[in-house]
Amino acid sequence: MRSMEYADRGPEYAEELQENQYRKLREAFEEGSAVAYSLTVGEPILLEFHATNGTWRSISLGYGSIEPATRGIRITTSRNPVVQPPGAGAEPLDIPIDGSLAPAVLLRGADDTWLLTTSAAGFFLSVSGEGPPGDITLHALHDINPAIDARKAYIKARQRQT
Repeated sequence: MRSMEYADRGPEYAEELQENQYRKLREAFEEGSAVAYSLTVGEPILLEFHATNGTWRSISLGYGSIEPATRGIRITTSRNPVVQPPGAGAEPLDIPIDGSLAPAVLLRGADDTWLLTTSAAGFFLSVSGEGPPGDITLHALHDINPAIDARKAYIKARQRQT
């Protein structure tokens, strides 16, 4: 019943709900209860933010194209452990995170995809993409606003296309 009630309120109500979520994310970043890691190059776009009972669980940022069937990189910072998929061919390596090397595992898919998992400061990180992984250097994101603004601009551009 509740979803039907929301549907009757129109697109302005949906926008209001989304802005409220952005506000909560900004506040969580300012108080330090939300953390996201990002690449040291490029501008991120906020892809997803998950919270349970007011506590953030994961934040995903995108780099490059985020359109389906295109190459891009996705980084998810999570409070929950990243489960390593089983399989031979896992490559242990060290990656720079906030100026120090951290152990990581790189798994390559048969279709030119890859998944790198690691942890930093008690958070679990997964970085995924297609093509050569290249130089993966991560740092804690200090300002979520540009990523939120990039998401809002992307959504507006998509709305103009329809």
